[in-house]
Amino acid sequence: MGSWSVPGYHDVRQLGDGPSGRVYLSTHIATGAHVAIRYLNAALRKDEGLLAGFREATATLVELDESRVIRTYEYVETATRAALVMELVDGVPLGAMLTRHGATSPEAALAILKGSLLGLAAAHERGLVHGDHRSANVLVQADGLSRIGDFGLAAPRLAAGDGERPERTPRRGDPAYAAPELWAGEQPTVRTDLYAATCVFYECLTGQTPYSGRRPDGEVPLDDVPPAVRSLVLRGLAVEPDGRPASAREFLQELGAAAVAAQGPDWEKRGRRRLAEMATAMAMDFPLARPFPRRRTRTGRLSGRAGRIRPRAYGVVAATAVAAVVTTFLLLADLVGIDPEREAFLAPPPREPKAQAAPLSDPGPGPDATPPPTGAGRAPTGLAPSPLVTREPARPSVPPSPARVTNARIAAWDGADGTMRVRTAGRGPVRLSMMFTRRDGGGAVRTMHTESVVLSGRTVYSVPATHDFGHVACGAHAYFGVVLMTDRAAANGPQVAEVLVKGPSCARQRPPTVRPRRPGPPSEPDSPRSPEPSTEPASPSEPDEPDEQADYPESGSSD
Repeated sequence: MGSWSVPGYHDVRQLGDGPSGRVYLSTHIATGAHVAIRYLNAALRKDEGLLAGFREATATLVELDESRVIRTYEYVETATRAALVMELVDGVPLGAMLTRHGATSPEAALAILKGSLLGLAAAHERGLVHGDHRSANVLVQADGLSRIGDFGLAAPRLAAGDGERPERTPRRGDPAYAAPELWAGEQPTVRTDLYAATCVFYECLTGQTPYSGRRPDGEVPLDDVPPAVRSLVLRGLAVEPDGRPASAREFLQELGAAAVAAQGPDWEKRGRRRLAEMATAMAMDFPLARPFPRRRTRTGRLSGRAGRIRPRAYGVVAATAVAAVVTTFLLLADLVGIDPEREAFLAPPPREPKAQAAPLSDPGPGPDATPPPTGAGRAPTGLAPSPLVTREPARPSVPPSPARVTNARIAAWDGADGTMRVRTAGRGPVRLSMMFTRRDGGGAVRTMHTESVVLSGRTVYSVPATHDFGHVACGAHAYFGVVLMTDRAAANGPQVAEVLVKGPSCARQRPPTVRPRRPGPPSEPDSPRSPEPSTEPASPSEPDEPDEQADYPESGSSD
């Protein structure tokens, strides 16, 4: 990260670089928990008004507990630097996914819009406006769940004295997602967030934003929008703010009615399934897919919550932070039974860390119920539990509780057979999922097969992995891979292994040769049964020594 990094954290590698600053995959040194840290750029740090508002907003963000919003843990600010410590979501940006795959299905686009509206509604009801919602700020996990982040980080685009007229570009945010009033120089509002969310919806449906970054004048281009969802697009992209829904909750009600009428009652399950397929096809791009450099740190998770913010002071700002590291555990909805009404990844953290070592209970099923983060109950060294947290976790509804996965690794993999090793902290059930992938040459990764198995009764498991990837053409090469994931997610995240497999050498077909017979020594006359020796060259169409079929690879299709 250069000359400065957040005290108490180790920056592993850069994940991205956006308008608001660079994002790094980092680890909490005391526990080894994975986090994402955004180092704010100079443009944001120099805008004192924006920074003051962001400090105030962060105090609310650290308490925002919504499964569709990427959690904020800490805000650290010095005289010359500022950084935001966030939950690490092991997924891919929606914008990158659309660039790779193109437009989604209508059901998948509706699922993205619903996820965005759920997250925005939770923020709006706490007085927070996003201000820069776009596809790059939406992360999609391997189960198809979408999460939104970067609240309040809209970089300024027009400083005083620039000489650039407001009508040419919005003052803040990305022009491709900016409502007309932002182009006129007004401040972000709830309705500008809804406009931006609809732009992302439109992008999912068509593969591009409505006006391609130009000022949104004239009618909304609907040629590529499926007729069944055009009413939602027109509602969200209304030129006048009063023409849009008054709140994200209101828009959610309209979305639900329109989606069921157009796509049937199971539209969200199909949409999540399609998003899961698109995301897992990019599993190699997940933050935790690449191996970590070896460091002598203790593995663990952050627990508790960020309780307050101290601007302009070195050190960790918050009292505690939740590091429920999100990793992918499921591949396809049909394989593992995704329930769209139950968010199966992040649960509200335990409200009051207890000193005893008894395991925490899982919350019962509910509309957005999810397993609690593992390893909670003790705060990292030097951090105290937040006094703001008071609620107790709910009782489990179905015993036994799923075991916490302390480590999952690919012990062996040769491109056809391998062994998966899993260690758990209890004997409860753990679902192990394997995805077998193939990448031909420099092409995209293809998912060849997925399978899963439920483990229970032990704390150490060895699971064989076998798959026939097919042939590799002569002269070509391919990468045969396996992705290991668990539910609950392993502390070290999903594991990936690939093996280079080369096809056989392509035999060169030699052209037939013409070889005249050389005169030999005198010999006795041939017997009457023997034909007269030929003195003419052999015909080119009948070579003396024809090539054998065994010199060439067997014919057949290759994957």
